[in-house]
Amino acid sequence: AGDCSGAAALFETASKSKEFPTSSYDHLNFVIARCQAASGDFEAAIASLKKIVDRELYYAEAAPMIPVAWFYLGEAYEGKGDVTRAASGYERFLELWKHGDADLPLRKEARIRVDHLAGARSM
Repeated sequence: AGDCSGAAALFETASKSKEFPTSSYDHLNFVIARCQAASGDFEAAIASLKKIVDRELYYAEAAPMIPVAWFYLGEAYEGKGDVTRAASGYERFLELWKHGDADLPLRKEARIRVDHLAGARSM
């Protein structure tokens, strides 16, 4: 999946520069989180994704990725085995995209995962 920790370290250093475009912050955190999750480092992926979804101020360029970040936060929690938080991430994604096209692949996948996790929680 790549050198996720190296990328995260470079991002951390670069983000401290006055020239660093703050509008890129969420996008880079998202890419690093996907790398971390692909590497099986779900704790780091969760931390990176929470930097996106917990922000109080969003840039217009980042707004479309906020729901997607919730989906992948659910996926990271699921990978970690935290069924309750995984379901919450997917449910938040579905809530944010409730007026989106019902046939969007990520939306369909979130619904499948919520239903699957509901069954896992009831066992």
